[in-house]
Amino acid sequence: MNDPIEPAVEQASRLAAGQTLDAAALLEIDPRLARGLQRLARIRQGMSSDAPVGKTWGHLQQLSFVARGGFGDVYRAYDPTLERTVALKLRRDDVATVVCSGRDLLAEARRLARVRHPHVLAVHGASYHDGRAGIWADWIEGETLQQHLLHASPSAAALLRWGRDLASALAAIHEAGLVHGDIKPGNIMRDAQGHIVLMDFGAGFASDSEGAVLAGGTPRYLAPEVMQSQAATTAIDIYALGVLLHWLGTRSYPLASASSSRLQPASLRRLVHAMLVGDPAARPSARSLAQQFQHLEQAPLLRARRIAGITMAAALVTIAAVSTVSYRRAIREHAQTQTALAHAESTNRFLADLIERASAGALGPTASLRDLLDSAPAMVRERFARSPGDRSRLLHLIADVESNLSNDEVAAQLASDAAAAAVADDANADNTLLLLGEAFRLNARTRGEDSIRLKSQALVDRARSEQRSARVVTHLEFCLAEVEYAQSLRQSTASAQQRLFARVKRLLAAPDQLEPYALSLLWRHRSNLEVFAGDFEAALVSARRSVAVAEAAFGSEHPRTAISRSVLGWLLLSSGHAGEAEQLFLSNIEMHEKKAGRDSRIVVDYRVGLAYTLHMQGRHAEAMQLAGQALPVSIALYGPLHRNTIDASLTLAQAQLGNAAATEASLLLTDLRARMLAGGQNVNRQYLQVLELLASARLVSGDVELAGRLLEECASVGAHALGPDNALTLRCGALHTALHQALAAGKTPRDLDALLEPDAK
Repeated sequence: MNDPIEPAVEQASRLAAGQTLDAAALLEIDPRLARGLQRLARIRQGMSSDAPVGKTWGHLQQLSFVARGGFGDVYRAYDPTLERTVALKLRRDDVATVVCSGRDLLAEARRLARVRHPHVLAVHGASYHDGRAGIWADWIEGETLQQHLLHASPSAAALLRWGRDLASALAAIHEAGLVHGDIKPGNIMRDAQGHIVLMDFGAGFASDSEGAVLAGGTPRYLAPEVMQSQAATTAIDIYALGVLLHWLGTRSYPLASASSSRLQPASLRRLVHAMLVGDPAARPSARSLAQQFQHLEQAPLLRARRIAGITMAAALVTIAAVSTVSYRRAIREHAQTQTALAHAESTNRFLADLIERASAGALGPTASLRDLLDSAPAMVRERFARSPGDRSRLLHLIADVESNLSNDEVAAQLASDAAAAAVADDANADNTLLLLGEAFRLNARTRGEDSIRLKSQALVDRARSEQRSARVVTHLEFCLAEVEYAQSLRQSTASAQQRLFARVKRLLAAPDQLEPYALSLLWRHRSNLEVFAGDFEAALVSARRSVAVAEAAFGSEHPRTAISRSVLGWLLLSSGHAGEAEQLFLSNIEMHEKKAGRDSRIVVDYRVGLAYTLHMQGRHAEAMQLAGQALPVSIALYGPLHRNTIDASLTLAQAQLGNAAATEASLLLTDLRARMLAGGQNVNRQYLQVLELLASARLVSGDVELAGRLLEECASVGAHALGPDNALTLRCGALHTALHQALAAGKTPRDLDALLEPDAK
C-alpha cells in the first residue's frame, strides 16, 4: 500500500504538470508555501498563452488586444451603453482562483468602482463572461510614464506635481479601504495634456485583510516588509511611490532605503527619504504626503510673493531714501509732514493690495514674481491716475526691481514714465530731479546717443547752481557716472576712460553721501575699470567690497548681491580661483532660477559665467554645450549686439577653440565682428576681445596673414579706445610683434599664447 501524498508535494506536482494550482487547499496547510507556489504559477502563466478572445465580451464590442500584464490582458473595446471607448482588463483563465485577501476579482472591482478621483482610473463595471472575469474602465489616449520617459525627462516641477497627484490618488484609494500594491511607471498613464492617472490594481487587496501578504508587485518597488513576507499595509504603496519618484528624478533605484543626493530639489529628497524608511509605521500617510507635496509645489510661489514683498519693500526704501534722502529728512527739511505721511500710506496700501492679489490667486495658481511685476504698472496707472506724485514713486519702485532682474528696456520705460509723472506733480522738487537722473541712468543702458550724457550733465550742473543738498548732487553725479559707464561699454576713448575712473573714485571717497545700492554699484564699476587698466589685484579687492556692501544692505539672495557676486566670479577666474568662481555662479543660478525663470536674463547671464568657468578649468566640451544653449536665449532676450550677448558669443568661441572647433569659432567671431562694425561698436574692449580671439582661430586654421592683420587692428583700436598703456592694447601689440618675429625666423605658429611663452620665461 502506497503512503499518502503530502498536500504540498501534490500541489507542486500539479504545478509542474501545468495544471491549475489549488491554492485554497494549500493555504490551510502551509500559507507561506502556498504563496511561494502561487508566485511560481504566475511566472509559468506569464510565459504561456491564453485562449484567444473573440470580438465581443459580454456587451462590449470590437475588442482589440493592447497589452499583457502580470494579472490579465488589456483590450480596447467599445461600450454601446456608454457610447464610448473603454479599456477592458480580463483576468487570465488559468490564474489562481484565490488571492491573498480572499476576495475575487469582481469583489475587488466593486471596491475600486467606489473610488472616484481625477488621478485614479474610473471603473465603469465588472462581470464574468466566457469563463473569464473582467473589469472595464476609462480608455486613456496617451502613454505610460514608462513610455513617456523614453523621450523626455521630468523637471523638478513635474516631479512635485506628479508626487502630489499620485499621493492624492493613493489617499483616495486607501480611504476606500484598498491597497494598490503595484506602483510603477508602467501602471501610470499620462494623457496628451500631461494629466496622469493611476491604474492596474491587479496586485492589490483590501487594507482590512488581516495579515495580508502581497500576491504580486514589481521587485524593485517592493517594501522591505513585503520582501520579508510580513503583513502588508497601505504603507507599501508609500514606499513604492518613494522608489518611483527616486527613479524618475535620478534614473536609479534607491539603495538601502535611502534617497540619493542626486535627487533634487533637496526638499523633495527629504520627503522621498521619509517614504523609504524601513519601518512602515514611520512612513507618512498618503493624505499627509499630498499636503506636503502641495506645500513644496507652492513654495516657489510663496517665495516669489515673499521676495516680491521684500524686493519691493527694499526698492521702496531705496526710492524713499533717494526722494530727498528719506521721508523723515523731507519732513525735517521741508516741513511737508502731512504730504509725506500721505505718500507713505498710499504706497504701503498699494503694495499690500498688489501682493494680496497674488496671494488670492487672481494671477492664477502658478503666479510668480514675473506675473506680479507684469500686472503692477497697469494697477499703478489706474489707481493713481489723479495722483502723479504717488504714481511716479511707485512706477520707479517697479523700474528698480526690473533693473535688478536685468530687464533693462522695461526698467528704462518705467523710469521715464515715473520721471514724467514727477514733472507733472512738481517740476522743481528734489524728488523730480532725482527721478530724472534715474531715468537717464536706466535709459543709458539701452540707448547709446550722447544726448543722454549731455542731459545728465546738465542736471548735475542745475543741482549745483541751485545749491541742492549734497546728497541730491551726489546721487545725480552717480547717475551721470552710470551714463558714462554704459557709454564706455559701447564706444570709448582713453580720455573718456580716465574721466570716468576719476569720477567713480571721487564718488567713492564720500560713501556717507551714497545709498547702499549706489555704493555697491560704484565699487563694481571701479572693479571693471581696474580690469580695463590691467590692475587685476586691485579689481579683485573692489569686487569683494561691492559684494560686502550689497550683502550688508540687501542680504545674500538679493539680485543686486548676485550681480556683484557674478562680477567677483569673473575676476576670480582671472586670478586662478576657478573653483571658487564656479561655486559663486552655481549658487547664483540655484537662488534665482526659480524666482526669475530658467531663461530669464539674470539666470542666462549666470549660465554664461558658469560656462566660462568650466572653460577655464579645461572642461571645454561642457562649456561649449552650456554656452551654446545660452547664446540663442541671450539673443532673443537682449538682441545680437547687447553687451551680454557679446559676452555669451565670446564665451562660446573660447570654448570652441578649447574643444578643437576652430572653424566654428571663426565663423561665429567673423559674423560678430561684422555686426559690431555695422553697429558702430568697434571702439570698445569687447571688440578688441573679438579681434584677438578671431586672430587665434585663424592662426589655428593656418591663415597666418589674416591673423597678423587682426592683431594689428587690435593694437591700433586699443591705443585709441583704451590708451597705449592699456593691458589689452599692449597684449595685442606684443602678439603682433611676436607673430612677425616667428615668421621671420621661419616658424609657423598655431597658437597665439605660445608666441609669448619665451617672453614669459
